Amino acid sequence: MKAKMISLVLAAAVSMSAVAQEKKPTLKVGDKAPVLKSSKWVKGKEIKKFAKGHVYVVEFWATWCGPCIAAFPHLSELAAKHKGKVSFVGMNIWERGEEKGAALNKKIGDFVKSQGKNMAYNVAIDDNEWMAKNWMAAAGQNGIPAAFVVGKTGVIEWIGHPMQIDSVLEGVVAGTYDRDAEAKMATRMEELGQAVMVAIQSGDHAAAAAEIDDVIKEYPQMAEPLTMGKISLLMQFDEAAGQVEMGKAADGIFKNDAMTLNQFAWGIVGYDEPQMKKPDYKIGLKIALQAVKASKNKDPLIMDTLAVAYHRNKKLDKAIEFQTKAVKLLETTKDVDADSIKELKDRLKKFKAEAAKRG
Repeated sequence: MKAKMISLVLAAAVSMSAVAQEKKPTLKVGDKAPVLKSSKWVKGKEIKKFAKGHVYVVEFWATWCGPCIAAFPHLSELAAKHKGKVSFVGMNIWERGEEKGAALNKKIGDFVKSQGKNMAYNVAIDDNEWMAKNWMAAAGQNGIPAAFVVGKTGVIEWIGHPMQIDSVLEGVVAGTYDRDAEAKMATRMEELGQAVMVAIQSGDHAAAAAEIDDVIKEYPQMAEPLTMGKISLLMQFDEAAGQVEMGKAADGIFKNDAMTLNQFAWGIVGYDEPQMKKPDYKIGLKIALQAVKASKNKDPLIMDTLAVAYHRNKKLDKAIEFQTKAVKLLETTKDVDADSIKELKDRLKKFKAEAAKRG
């Protein structure tokens, strides 16, 4: 079914406002990496120490973690790309269930085997929780997946989400990565998180939004997640302003990001019932049009959103036109679930029935 929550926006805001609540980490970028300790290496060769001149990625995951599993193929691609220069370690932690020892080893081993080429790198198990304590907890990381890049001198160069590691890894391998600048930016983001939390508590969303704008000017490379956070912040306090900001983002930083635009548009025009108290359907239509353009008219679910946007704007002929296109696209589009297919076809029937009733 089509998502009816702008999950990326909410996640960005939660992470920003929660930063100030975390304990100060004792393991930071620029610190020497702790040793690797594992109860069992289930795939690849055991890494006993960090070799000078070599780069390492230590990524933490669990079998129950959907985002972790989604990151496996990307990490495998990076491992192949940087073969001989970077060693990847997938460290299993926080596994749920009562399995210990041999039973846990079998559970993880079977899971890794089932992933096949999706996990084409070293995999180990943190059964005694040493890695969870001395890496994750020490670095103030309370969610997975999380990745650490250990540079050529055994120092931690970067900590973050594995799907955001590409450019960092390129720089570390090439020797062009600026660790001090990264640390400075991390400090600025922490300050921003504190400011946003204070604003949320006081209700002064305008001051928080202005602070976010200032940080975007300082760090334009962080514009996407910060813009997401700003939109979410505004949506909590001023839906109208939040929707206007979505429209600006659709014309600017997200104009070529079809999936994000579709999330924005559907959040405004969502068919069954509006997701907002006072949705601005004109803005929703504008964003939906841009989403279809960004998708090059090839995604039936995005085309469906545009049809719904037209219907919300009382343009039934256009709604039928684009809903018909959405259903037609289903014929040549793979991986659309049965519920979504039925939803799109049923919607077309409703639109046509409405048109027939009007005469």
